[in-house]
Amino acid sequence: NDLDAPRISFWTLALDREIARNTVASLQYAGAHGHDLFTVPNINRPGSALAFTGVGGPTARLNTGLSPIFFLNSNGRSNYNAFIADVTNSTWRTLGLSFTARYRFAKALDNVNPFISENFNVGLSGTPFTANSLSPFDTTNDYGPSDFDVRHRFIGSLIWEIPYRFDTGCCGGGNGGWRNRFLSGWAVTGIFQAMSGFPFNVFDCRGALTPETPCPRALIAPGIDLGDIRNGAGSSFPDATIPNRFNFLGPGNFTLATTPTTVFPPFPTNTIGRNFFSGPGFWNIDMGISKRFRFSENTSLQFRGEFF
Repeated sequence: NDLDAPRISFWTLALDREIARNTVASLQYAGAHGHDLFTVPNINRPGSALAFTGVGGPTARLNTGLSPIFFLNSNGRSNYNAFIADVTNSTWRTLGLSFTARYRFAKALDNVNPFISENFNVGLSGTPFTANSLSPFDTTNDYGPSDFDVRHRFIGSLIWEIPYRFDTGCCGGGNGGWRNRFLSGWAVTGIFQAMSGFPFNVFDCRGALTPETPCPRALIAPGIDLGDIRNGAGSSFPDATIPNRFNFLGPGNFTLATTPTTVFPPFPTNTIGRNFFSGPGFWNIDMGISKRFRFSENTSLQFRGEFF
């Protein structure tokens, strides 16, 4: 009866300045906050009786007379903050060149699984689904980087229509002659983008006793400094016995959740956070080179090559 409707608030602030003719630089801040977003935890998972009351077997439920109870709440939240810097030009010094360049540093956090939110109605229609909130009564435990959290992104584009044209007849006559036909009508286009990687989780599914039990996040082994890994040291650490050698973070650097209660709070202090690790970055270039032959005011032919 007291379920609140989800709300999302947006705000932006921008400072623009013309730094040269037809060239505008912009500094922007963009933010968003999600209030009362839907979460659908399973509050009657196997093992919940032992975890919260201390009695029962490893797969006993809080309510032994019922199956899974997917409880609809409005305690989800999200936050997004971004700094954006860009430069845009329409006609650079009459050279026929226009370009844009934009860099974005952003951070997106939430405690909501988009799949569960989008497919809640599917679950109501009779198709079963599994809520993957690790803590059914404490959604703050799942608060972390969003699945789409990309911290750094740059994108640049250009269009260069080479401004070459003879206005007088020469060397063949008509429309400036062969030099005009050969040297005019060229254009180069391109888009370049580069971005850091998407976050991902590391789970230890060996502690999941039933299909309803979400896989707990992995426990990091003693001696591994998560702060260094998250804040720029990468997924490697120095070898304690051999100088100048670094080991990649692998299965041996995680410990096993040995008891059924580790899939419920309170979780061990060495449990990694949601979407703690980041995947590899990505970049790509798309280019085009074209030559246009104009035969009349209404007729032209273009040859174009695309490179990806």
